[in-house]
Amino acid sequence: MPPFPFTPKVQPDEAPLSVLLRGALGNAHRSLLRFAFSVNPAVDHSSCALGTLARNPELFVATCKGIGVPEGAARVAAYARLGRGKLDRIMWRGFPVRLAHLRFSRSKLCVQCYLEQGYAPAAWDHVAIEACAKHRVLLDDACPCCGAPWSPGHDPFACGCDPKVMAERQQRCPEEVADRMSQILEAQDARVVNAAGDLWQLTQYWRQLGIPLKKAGVASALVELGHANWPHLPSAMSTHFLHPRVALAPLLASRDDACQIIVGELLAKPMARVAVPQLDTVRWTAAVVQAVLGIGRVPFKKLVAAGHLKMSADRRYSAASVNELLWCVAGGPMDERTALSAVALRSASYRLSLASLVTQIKSGEIQRYSCAASSGLAGLRCELPRPQPVDQRPGLDLSAAALRLGTNTESVRRAIKLGVLPAKRNPSPERAVQWIIPIAVIESFESSFVFASAIAKRHGASVTTMSSRLRSAGLAPTSGPGIDGGVSFIFRRSELEQLNLQKVLTAPYTSPAGRKKSVTQDAALQVLLTVSEAARQLEISNQQFHSVVLDGWLSPANSPRRKQQFCSTAVDELKLRIANEFIAVDAAAQLLDQTPHEFMRTWISTGMVRCHSFARKRLIERTEFLRVQEIWEKEGTASSIGKRLRRQRWLCPNLTKMGQFGIASLLGSGTRTVRLYRRTEPILERYEIPVHHELGSG
Repeated sequence: MPPFPFTPKVQPDEAPLSVLLRGALGNAHRSLLRFAFSVNPAVDHSSCALGTLARNPELFVATCKGIGVPEGAARVAAYARLGRGKLDRIMWRGFPVRLAHLRFSRSKLCVQCYLEQGYAPAAWDHVAIEACAKHRVLLDDACPCCGAPWSPGHDPFACGCDPKVMAERQQRCPEEVADRMSQILEAQDARVVNAAGDLWQLTQYWRQLGIPLKKAGVASALVELGHANWPHLPSAMSTHFLHPRVALAPLLASRDDACQIIVGELLAKPMARVAVPQLDTVRWTAAVVQAVLGIGRVPFKKLVAAGHLKMSADRRYSAASVNELLWCVAGGPMDERTALSAVALRSASYRLSLASLVTQIKSGEIQRYSCAASSGLAGLRCELPRPQPVDQRPGLDLSAAALRLGTNTESVRRAIKLGVLPAKRNPSPERAVQWIIPIAVIESFESSFVFASAIAKRHGASVTTMSSRLRSAGLAPTSGPGIDGGVSFIFRRSELEQLNLQKVLTAPYTSPAGRKKSVTQDAALQVLLTVSEAARQLEISNQQFHSVVLDGWLSPANSPRRKQQFCSTAVDELKLRIANEFIAVDAAAQLLDQTPHEFMRTWISTGMVRCHSFARKRLIERTEFLRVQEIWEKEGTASSIGKRLRRQRWLCPNLTKMGQFGIASLLGSGTRTVRLYRRTEPILERYEIPVHHELGSG
């Protein structure tokens, strides 16, 4: 191949296509694609050939060698491909970014920079770079004079317009936009660069919905989103008002941790009402809909079966129906004492699915409800206007009463024995539930008394600290340790409402038990920890710590604009509480000689024990485990008894059918029923396999 009269010299941080374009223009070629094909026949004549040249390092290096560029210099300018199998990531300026974050169909230029340098830097290839930080102008992808589009395969000045006039007509950008571009380019963290690309794709998604965002609007939106603030979005003529979760659908469906943090901060702030005209044309997959609604696969299928979500012929779901569903359940502020969470309503006590709750809200049966955008449908709270199935029974069992009163089952059982909470024994001998508390008694108790644990949960404090502060403030408990032998302190609601709880929680106090010294005002101001420091103190990851906060175990000590901080004392108390008051499901199952699946099936699925999620671990309260352990010593499932006797699990059911054995207790109901048999039945001794000892010779 004859040598070319002009061979470009690769400049520092130059874009790959800029190198090839300078080679084409220097050798009197108007089209980069035709020039690249002439020096490298492997280049394909297709609409995406320019992007292929930029993304394929081997093809780019081979083309550069055909021009005369040394291979070493060409590889410095080439974008390396990364990833497993599909090579789905690319090295841009030393950072691994997604392929969708680099755009090669149109060129973005700062005309003044292009005139000064003579080439296009690699920074302009990234979609989130919308402005030039040096000259404080917005990057254009078309001539600002005649509007001719700029392609990376042609001379940007081929339209014939005066370059100086083009530079003067480029739109100026605000200072904060230019500063944001500098932060992205100077960042030493790949997460910042990838988050910027995801936020740019979010703005393009808003354009797809019909929001009239222009070039300056996109740049300003990137600045506000980078600071976790809602940008100003212009409205259009439409009846569809965008729900915050629908507005953040691409970020909610992303698995990137940085995106999830931005989503959490945005959803915690109010969003102005924005009307979008093209929401009906958007279709989502089931995975995206579940992420937007914040629910799992099973409740999602029930919502589809109930007709609350519309599915098209290609098995996709209308974004308009998801938006309508979220606004339908939005509701308003609720009284914490009367509102019931969706988790409680879906438990064994109420047996109301999420789909049935939405149906009752749409029909008007449930008129008071609320659903915060920060948690999606999983955070739905309702106030039931009429008695639910749980109230049609004679009363509540210990677990249901403890859940309603905000305490544990052991405290409720002790209150019953002391006569503080009247109850009656269960008349049915087939169930393991010993006590039934009438609904009228529960309502009367709630109107007059409150457990200290319920107050502590509401304010994110420990039970011990809350009880000490209330007693130090002069509030005398009616029942509790050292008074009548109760497990938990109980206070009168009328006396509690007369106190300023905010002042009680922050003022210095002296423990009535004498275990703490009187603290000063300076000591009352606890040390604040960041998310990383608090997670390290709890010995969990940052992602697990965010789930702990979302589950309500810990509340932020402040609500700053960008960072949340947590009280070190609250973190220490939570760590001690988890260590002392809870036990892992796996450890509990091992103590009962059960597998974790058997333990879940026997005790948690039947409603005997409530399972808590802490840092994505399953925990149960130690008091409930002791109650279960007491039952397990006397009774067992057919599998456990058969395992102990080294027999098959159907031994007990067969003996029951023959009339030689009987069921001691029934846990749960319906498909979740578990039968327990007495371990001390005399007939079981006949099936024990004797252990034969070998006689030694003597």
